[in-house]
Amino acid sequence: MDVAIVGAGIGGLAFARALELRSIRCTVYEQRNRYARSGLGLLLLPNGLAALDALGLGDEVRALSNPLDLAVIRTSAGVPLGQYRLQGHRGIARMDLMGPLQTAVPETVVRFEAPFEGLLGEAPLRARVGGVEVQPDLLVAADGSRSSVRSVVAPEWRLEPCPVSELVSVCVAPDLAALYDRTFLKSMATGERLAVGLVPGAFGKIVWFVQFDAREVGQVPTGSSAKREFVRQLVGHWADPIPELVERTDFTHTHLWVTPSPARPPAMVHGRVVLIGDAAHPFPTLTSQGANAALEDAVALARHLSEGPSIDEALAAFEAERRPRLEEIRVGGQALLDSFLSADSSSLLPLVDV
Repeated sequence: MDVAIVGAGIGGLAFARALELRSIRCTVYEQRNRYARSGLGLLLLPNGLAALDALGLGDEVRALSNPLDLAVIRTSAGVPLGQYRLQGHRGIARMDLMGPLQTAVPETVVRFEAPFEGLLGEAPLRARVGGVEVQPDLLVAADGSRSSVRSVVAPEWRLEPCPVSELVSVCVAPDLAALYDRTFLKSMATGERLAVGLVPGAFGKIVWFVQFDAREVGQVPTGSSAKREFVRQLVGHWADPIPELVERTDFTHTHLWVTPSPARPPAMVHGRVVLIGDAAHPFPTLTSQGANAALEDAVALARHLSEGPSIDEALAAFEAERRPRLEEIRVGGQALLDSFLSADSSSLLPLVDV
């Protein structure tokens, strides 16, 4: 079997690693001229960690991440609303997760400066990637929420934004990281659609984010100084440590996520073309399931391909397994979104129990 993978992000590299473990030949096509250096951080949930264990990378990733045992929910003034025990959750910088995945995939497998350019035929499967025609047995799209492959195989499906946006930053602050240690902290302004989350990572890093209703807040400015002032006006007066994070963060690399609407995703399987990760199911950022679900997709698809009597039967079994799971996350994401937009502070956690 010969598999072509479009995209060298978390999902694409995880799938390549899963195929490598099963001695299934693959090539990863990445449109950039090298691995992406962007990305800030994320919350690794138990389902994502289980997938990393299946890839043989769990222990390495645990050593590069910070365990989170407690979630504390409070108001913007610091008044506690509740706390919850966590198990198997970790904070990690995105590049600290990407490192083990990149190392685990042989360099000879990855082709850079090779964007997907279109399908040329379906029987047999032919595609044009990086100016070259390829004829794999299977093409797997792991090219993100704005997937160019999805636009070809599911042109009727549209990525719709929802009102919630999220500004994500990383602050290198060993003293604050040590102070909050193993605690995921979430604050929300009473009666407002505005929240701040804090995720201590490893090596003195704190990944933190501001979630807001873009219809009320307006356009986010560009430029580090303008972004700092924007965030300062929004949450700079909140309880500690938020004002200090605002002042100590380098906003040069702060990223604006426009949260996708939790609409029903397209089919994952289109003949011999398969969508995984954000290409298949772009979840709202409030769920914290983007990377975790992509890791699950990668492990499940490789397992079915290695166990299935045929490629087509394996793909059918893969979609049958993943559909209920992804619908569960989608429904949970809709509930979180509804809760946020109604300014309900009783439901601030991501989908930590999924």
